[in-house]
Amino acid sequence: MNYPVWYLPFIGGPLIIAFVAIIHVVVSHFAVGGGLWLVLTEKKGYREKKDYIVDYVKKHSKFFLLLTMVFSALTGVGIWFTIALIHPDATSHLIHTFVFAWAIEWVLFVIEIVTAFLYFYNFGKISKKLHLLIGWIYFFAAWGSLLVINGILAFMLTPGKWLATQNFWDGIFNPSYLSSTVFRTFLCFALAGSYGLMTATVYYNTDMWATAGLTEADIPETWDEFREVAKKLTIREDGELVQAGYSYNGGIQGDVLGMQYQYGQNLFTSDNEVTLNNDAMKNVISRLQDMYAVDGVCDYNFGNNSGDNFGQEMTAMFMGWGYMTNVLSQNFPDTPFDCFEIPTPTSEEPFAYHRYNGESTFGVNKSAPADQQAAWFER
Repeated sequence: MNYPVWYLPFIGGPLIIAFVAIIHVVVSHFAVGGGLWLVLTEKKGYREKKDYIVDYVKKHSKFFLLLTMVFSALTGVGIWFTIALIHPDATSHLIHTFVFAWAIEWVLFVIEIVTAFLYFYNFGKISKKLHLLIGWIYFFAAWGSLLVINGILAFMLTPGKWLATQNFWDGIFNPSYLSSTVFRTFLCFALAGSYGLMTATVYYNTDMWATAGLTEADIPETWDEFREVAKKLTIREDGELVQAGYSYNGGIQGDVLGMQYQYGQNLFTSDNEVTLNNDAMKNVISRLQDMYAVDGVCDYNFGNNSGDNFGQEMTAMFMGWGYMTNVLSQNFPDTPFDCFEIPTPTSEEPFAYHRYNGESTFGVNKSAPADQQAAWFER
């Protein structure tokens, strides 16, 4: 059959395929690893009897559902649309050669959709055991779809014995299938893990927490509640601060730039301009100043790095990225700690909890002398 040619000047068809496919591949790999992350984190919450961990998983599962079942599905359809237009004959051959594999893939995808929706909408409505089972079914269905689709993708690179035998199984289990499957599986875990590593959270010293008479029921949801907890954790002797309730020393820039999102204020405007002089930023800065000046939970001379000071047991709480879990465990193994979700201005779910650093990019000081400028960027 002769197909019409879809001519794309300048950029070319393959670049369009690559653009859509790369976006889909990143999200789809997160859909696999993220499924395992969800069920393991939920299980951790049940095992340690920490309801706030389970609540965090529930909130994250909504984001996960939208990202994997809506955005990923759209980009997946986008791949079929682009390859069918740009390389219709090759697409037809792939479909006819691996009909059975595509059928399995689509069945597994249906299972993913059903279990993902059941997982999100049945939090707290069914038994914990059944809910975890649904999560495991989702993960294994997602990983199974990876095993199938990777056979077809690897075939396009290394068809192997299929060229001589035309055998379905020779095409699926081609020379690069095993190595690429292992690589993709670990990539899924890495992408899911990166979400945890770069998620901001509040760390607290569990011994100090207990000494102050606080329990898990006292974990704050709002910033007003947080300030009261911080005051209870603060210890002064003869007017001298010996234990800070909360410290942001050495990290205030991250707190300020991240927490304005809780008020629905983006760091950049729609025309790509930085916006700092706004009501949201003023609210954040005022709150942080009042914690020190009014509440007295810390001062600017009490340690110069809140993370290290927390590990040295000088401060009871600080806010940091998820990777600090490993930093604290390695550098301060004797410091007992746990963490909870970042508080918000009200009990209602905010526009965002914090920033992910994705809005940042390299820049050049336009006032710097020419011989000191590493590069130029044009709008």
